[in-house]
Amino acid sequence: LRPLANTETFLVPAMLPRQQLPDEYMMTDWWRPFKATIVATMHVEDVTHRAEMRVMYKVLGGRLPFGFMSELQVRLAQSECVDQDEELHFAPESSIVDRVSGSVLSVAYTCGGGTVREWIILSEAHTGEAVAGPINCLRIMGWAELSSSQGATNWRLFRRVLQEIEVMTKGVPGLNLRKMAYYVDASGNLAKPLEITERNSARQVFSLTFEDG
Repeated sequence: LRPLANTETFLVPAMLPRQQLPDEYMMTDWWRPFKATIVATMHVEDVTHRAEMRVMYKVLGGRLPFGFMSELQVRLAQSECVDQDEELHFAPESSIVDRVSGSVLSVAYTCGGGTVREWIILSEAHTGEAVAGPINCLRIMGWAELSSSQGATNWRLFRRVLQEIEVMTKGVPGLNLRKMAYYVDASGNLAKPLEITERNSARQVFSLTFEDG
């Protein structure tokens, strides 16, 4: 429980069911969940890519503060967290499911001459998980579905989730998150994580490597 901007309004962490996220959103792996099999494709310079994004925030030298995930879920559910000029509104049906372990968000909008639905799986990785390693992490897996013959996405929901995480991080003294991007090839192989820094974040092309070269 804490005040917001020195006002008489207080933020109470969400009281969420303690179950894990449903298997349809998380299986078989967090970077390639079952639900994302209907992801759209992107065409970039005559090359086809799946319209999906993966980012992980790894805590350096500690753990996520108590209530960090709950507060993040509350912020993402508030319409005030959305830029009005982007015409993005979190309707009640947009927040599909909330759990202590994470949330599933979905929103539809018009972009590129068609209708696209963007999905986000926000999950928390605890100590002992093989992918996350020994330190707590926040994982964001996003993809786009196309419901018309044409369309595009500007990843507005994905960018909003990243922005809220980074804003909250700045408000916690001593909290340092390492931002990493992941790539999965057509065969489902996961590349080594690529750290995203202020220096390389402006790049349009990234070079990633796999364990076997």
